Amino acid sequence: MKKLVTAACALVAGIAMADGVTSANTVGYNEMSPRVNTFELLGFQYENVGTPTGAIDLNSLLKLDGVTPSTVDNMTTQAAQIQIMTDSGYALYYYVCDPYDEDPLVDDYIDLDAWCDADEILVTEGNAINAGVGFWFKVPTAAVSGTPKVTFKGQVIDGQVETAVPANIFKIVANPFPTAMGLNEVTVEGIANPPSVDNMTTQAAQIQIMTDSGYALYYYVCDPYDEDPQVDDYIDLDAWCDADEILCTGTQIDAGRSFWIKSPAAITLSFNR
Repeated sequence: MKKLVTAACALVAGIAMADGVTSANTVGYNEMSPRVNTFELLGFQYENVGTPTGAIDLNSLLKLDGVTPSTVDNMTTQAAQIQIMTDSGYALYYYVCDPYDEDPLVDDYIDLDAWCDADEILVTEGNAINAGVGFWFKVPTAAVSGTPKVTFKGQVIDGQVETAVPANIFKIVANPFPTAMGLNEVTVEGIANPPSVDNMTTQAAQIQIMTDSGYALYYYVCDPYDEDPQVDDYIDLDAWCDADEILCTGTQIDAGRSFWIKSPAAITLSFNR
């Protein structure tokens, strides 16, 4: 689970736009080592280089090392897998050898190690996903051929990323940038009067960040404490606090990671770098 490199390399690439104007785009990558046979919450943090929509597909974004691709016949039990939350459940993807490019019944497979969908079809740009989307990731023991390593690569987003969170539904949201962030660097829109710390566990918007032993809990409140809540040294501020009612400082969201969020009201999270 230890993060090896964050934004380890950045290159400036000149991209020619349709109107002839050249735009400088920062392209980079970062790496992490996932635990074996354990579901972890990761997140999309790059966009496709020079693409107007910005969305990127799994085979452009993710590179796996130390992981052996499964055959499509055994992918549900032996392949590294990704689960992306949808309105009705999860979309499943698997890291395989020889995925199909159209209809698996035609046996038109591709000689390639790559991500495919649950229908054994190669993931292409038509399956592109935006930065800020979180997902579950797992490498089963059967797929390990060395020290597993995930490399994310693409174009770093220039500007703001907004994520809508519906009311009263847990949603997975990712840090859309390849650098760690603090929760109070993220702007919350849609909560005019957050609850006090006394009612935060039942009335506040909450975030759950996965740890090695469970989840760290955070709440969006008014007047959090800045040190010891027993001293009653609160701050006149609407902000995220931890489970001990202390104002969040420093960083809580690592690059390439995502988290659960639930709010009693529909809100928008604005990430900016």
